Amino acid sequence: MSAMPSSLHYFGPNAGEVTQGFALGLKLNASMADFDNLVGIHPTTAEVLTTLRFTKASGQDVSKESKC
Repeated sequence: MSAMPSSLHYFGPNAGEVTQGFALGLKLNASMADFDNLVGIHPTTAEVLTTLRFTKASGQDVSKESKC
C-alpha cells in the first residue's frame, strides 16, 4: 500500500496554481505513487513537487547545490 499524503504546504511563486492542481489529487485520495506519476503543472514551480524525494522534516540536508 502506498503512503497517502494528508496535506500540501506551499510557499512560493504561483502558489495558487500549484495548490489548486494538487488539491484535486488530495480530494480524490491520490496516493504518493499517483503523485509520483504526475507531470508537473508547466511552467510553474509545481514541477519541483513531482520530483520531491524527501522533506525538510526528514532531517536530511535539503539545500540544493548549484551544478552551474
